[in-house]
Amino acid sequence: MLTVGSLFLGKAIDLDYQGQGIVKHEGYVVFVRGLIDGEEAKIKITRVKKNFGQGEVVELLKSSRDRVDDESSQYGSCDLIHISKTKQLKWQRRITQETFKKIMKEDFEVHETITDGNDKYYRNKSVFQVLDSMHLTLGLYDQNSKELLPVDHFILADQKTNELLSHLATKRCVINPKVFKYMAFRTNLKHEILVTLVATKELFLGREQLVDRIKEIKGVVGITLNINNQSNSILGDESITIHGENLIT
Repeated sequence: MLTVGSLFLGKAIDLDYQGQGIVKHEGYVVFVRGLIDGEEAKIKITRVKKNFGQGEVVELLKSSRDRVDDESSQYGSCDLIHISKTKQLKWQRRITQETFKKIMKEDFEVHETITDGNDKYYRNKSVFQVLDSMHLTLGLYDQNSKELLPVDHFILADQKTNELLSHLATKRCVINPKVFKYMAFRTNLKHEILVTLVATKELFLGREQLVDRIKEIKGVVGITLNINNQSNSILGDESITIHGENLIT
């Protein structure tokens, strides 16, 4: 019987709708993030439920030819980055077909996925957490833990977002991470960016300096402050525009 911490050797037989590898061990289903169907690995159980478990790869023993090595796979936001473009497109088509069949109780023909071929530097909305540091440091969660990893460059975000991430990383703005919690970016094809600061109250240490540093980047159409003192959501109901407009086209 598998328990949390158990180690076993397993082979992924499929990918689920989240891109996780599906492994069966003595009839018990284990979902393993980062494992591709056909791959074999030493797996550690991280969570156990009645009908299924969650596991993580301790050691990859047999690799798929569809595996792509990318250091960004450490981030929790990059669930599919270790899978080749071709494999991702086939997976998307299959999952779409299975979803329609499950909901509509009918078979539908799903055509091949239409793509522009860009699987990096395309995302026009990104949210980063403020790390517990005296100087502003933005981060994302690690793939296999609740640890936040510092980020000054994100491979899925567009170039404008990365320009601002890199800029802020060099400025070392002094802030209060107990009050200032998130930064959200929205961009468009005109290389404009709308920045949202999320804090538990309107005034916090370093706010004015941070706003000045953001305004140094060309194309900032607006900076807003969202006030949220609830821990179960990123955004609250109250927003204040502190530069430009709370609008991006």
